[in-house]
Amino acid sequence: MEDKIYYTKNLNKTIIVLIIPIIIEMFLETMIGYVDVSMLGRLDKFYLASTEVSNSLIYTCLVLANAFSLGGTVLVTKYIGAEDNKNRNKTIGQTISIGIIFSLVFLIIFYFFSTNFLKLMGAKDSCEAMVLTNAKAYMSIMTFSIPILMFRQMFVGLLRGMGKTKIPMYLSGLNIILNIIFNTIFIYDHISVMGLNINLFGLAIRGAAIATLTSRSISLVLLILYFIKIAKFKLKISDFIFTKPILSGIFSVGIPTALEMMIFRAGMLKFLSMVTTLGPTAISAHAVANAAESLSFTPGNAFNVVIVTLVGQFLGAKNYMMAKECIKKTDRLAIIFMGTMGLFFLLIPFVFIRLFTNDADVIRLSSSVLRIEALAQVFFARYYVYSGLMRTIGKSKQIFFVTSSSVWLVRITIAHFLLNYTELGLAAAWIAMSLDYVYRAAFLTILANRNMKKIFQSSQKTSNKFNIFKRKKAFVSNH
Repeated sequence: MEDKIYYTKNLNKTIIVLIIPIIIEMFLETMIGYVDVSMLGRLDKFYLASTEVSNSLIYTCLVLANAFSLGGTVLVTKYIGAEDNKNRNKTIGQTISIGIIFSLVFLIIFYFFSTNFLKLMGAKDSCEAMVLTNAKAYMSIMTFSIPILMFRQMFVGLLRGMGKTKIPMYLSGLNIILNIIFNTIFIYDHISVMGLNINLFGLAIRGAAIATLTSRSISLVLLILYFIKIAKFKLKISDFIFTKPILSGIFSVGIPTALEMMIFRAGMLKFLSMVTTLGPTAISAHAVANAAESLSFTPGNAFNVVIVTLVGQFLGAKNYMMAKECIKKTDRLAIIFMGTMGLFFLLIPFVFIRLFTNDADVIRLSSSVLRIEALAQVFFARYYVYSGLMRTIGKSKQIFFVTSSSVWLVRITIAHFLLNYTELGLAAAWIAMSLDYVYRAAFLTILANRNMKKIFQSSQKTSNKFNIFKRKKAFVSNH
């Protein structure tokens, strides 16, 4: 697919061609985590606690990478639409520069203070599990993957902005294959193949870290080679030097998005602490239902990426009618897709729940709360589409305020009231969570429509002035 996808004649086909590779890529990225858990869990279940604590720290760094990557993506789409290759290259160069700075800062912080952070996350020495000891061993290697992860995220964001969604999908597929191979080589001390006993490195949790670092390094090298050899981007040294227009454009999306993600995570921790008061069965049911619900997050995030890519390019090309049509069609497809997922959650929730547990009590409780959330799937679809739209048109601050108020004033407040003054139990928390989705979707729809109306009216006025000017010019020449 060409960079200039705003020339498309079949919008539905373009959306589907863009979205399928994104869904597959995100699914494969999720599977990489499951592979590590599965292969380490075969050795010792306590290794899993160490990797969970460590990875929660590492992925916190990715909040910033995701936020500023999104800022770069939004700018790139607009410059591609405007056929402004000079500023497109400056955006790519300065996004890379931001990645260099942040990755070095986090690398230094975690290299010298990882033990302190691990203790804050609850990792403590134990004669049985040695969670902290294992986590320190894992982090001593995984710290060096932070720059790789951040750079990869930023490069992937730029590729999505150019409509190159298949490239990250192929790399994620390769990454999972490499991860399995390197995990086998470095984690286990031996394997048996066709009766032959093959000795391996047997590094256990350190081996998992080495495998992850190696596979991600290869993936990043291939991404860089794609930009240089295939896409043939020739960036100048000046492209990497910060300029106010580009930097302010990236930060106008990145900073509010990073704050939004951090406040959202804080709200989720508070919400989880409220659920934990309900007892072990409810906690397990909540975790399992969340895992099942997360199956709908992947297509939701994919629609979010598509709206940023397409609408950004249409607006950059000043093709406002196609931008309007793209919003309508993407919204409709997202509602159909996630509404179908909601219907499955409502009618056959146990099918999804049994993917994660065999406990009868957990299946019963998690199925009941998943049915509650099923009714909110269509609202969640709209949230994904319109949050992407708002970021594309430079309204990230409004998303920040909507998300913050939604999590803390709607989800937390309603959950607190229902948990304390009703006998609904876990259902109370999931009712509050569903109302959170409804609130976010409703407010973002209102704000997005209001902002887009202003953009369309402004473009119409400009167009009318231009037409009047042409008519006057024609009148003078005829007389």
